[in-house]
Amino acid sequence: MNAQKGSIWGFVLVIFLGVATLGTGIWYYFYLTKKPATAPAVQKTITWLTPEKIPDLKIFSLEVRPKGGRYYKVGIINKGQYAGGEIILAFAEPAATLGLTDDLYRFIRKDGKLYLLTKYSTQLYQNDGLDRSMFTQDQSYTLPDLDAFATTITYGQLQLIPHPSEINLLFDSNGLKKLFTDSKLGDVYTNASLENLGSYEVAKNCFFVKAPDGTVKFYRYTPPFLDEQGRSDITWQDGTKANGAYTFRSPSGSGFNDCANVVNLSTSEIKKAGTTSTGDPVYIYKDSNHPVLKKIYQEDYVVPSGGIKESYSQFIDSYPVFFWEDPFGRWVQFVNNIYLPW
Repeated sequence: MNAQKGSIWGFVLVIFLGVATLGTGIWYYFYLTKKPATAPAVQKTITWLTPEKIPDLKIFSLEVRPKGGRYYKVGIINKGQYAGGEIILAFAEPAATLGLTDDLYRFIRKDGKLYLLTKYSTQLYQNDGLDRSMFTQDQSYTLPDLDAFATTITYGQLQLIPHPSEINLLFDSNGLKKLFTDSKLGDVYTNASLENLGSYEVAKNCFFVKAPDGTVKFYRYTPPFLDEQGRSDITWQDGTKANGAYTFRSPSGSGFNDCANVVNLSTSEIKKAGTTSTGDPVYIYKDSNHPVLKKIYQEDYVVPSGGIKESYSQFIDSYPVFFWEDPFGRWVQFVNNIYLPW
């Protein structure tokens, strides 16, 4: 009898262990080996491409724009009203304006039709040579990837703001050097030298960023110790404060042709003259008869009719020129507005 009971309990134990083992195996399969489902990848609205030159779309009148246009395919639209369409850049020499560079028109080409994205194109004007029958204007479609470049770039105490002028160029890294990488907009460049400006002659010493469509976006700064009127917050070595407004860009007949008047300067030529409100030293020429100072006094400093020109000694004592080394190691020249050839 006891032997019979023992065999029964042994049988029960075997069944129990089998069930436990099976349960453990099932648990292991579902909880340890089965990977959690991953969220599906979100398709981007636009796939940006390296600019690819395409045949003439013949949207410009050759009577108005004899050279016609240059066209590039730069993107494919993946979803939305223009899904399957292509983003096209059309460059052409200005027909009537005095722009710094070519006019630029951004189009979408879909099913053989062209749609002009007016928010991202040179403003249409009378006699601009654009054949209006060749396209439809879309004033509402947006390109968020490009809108992001209308923001300010922060670098330390500097604020790099978008250049106010319309400058339309494809990005070209030749003659540029990388300064830093912005977490949102990518690599930021400036001119590698003052002698090799290439395409960037129209905006030398600015800051350049490559946009997703292959164009270049331009930025500039105002030194943190200058206010909007150009008044500088500087304390000179003798304890006095700087007077008047200074300009750190190069005047030209049409305003300014650069973002900063960067000069080649040897530290042996200069001496410390003061400190900015941000703690940066500023410098002046050691030689008060330096040719740059002489030129400004003799050629640029013009007194209005009936006025009296101050003596050269008074000119020097007024700190007509000073230099600041910006965070990128560039020597920037500042000239008192009184002595500029406005």
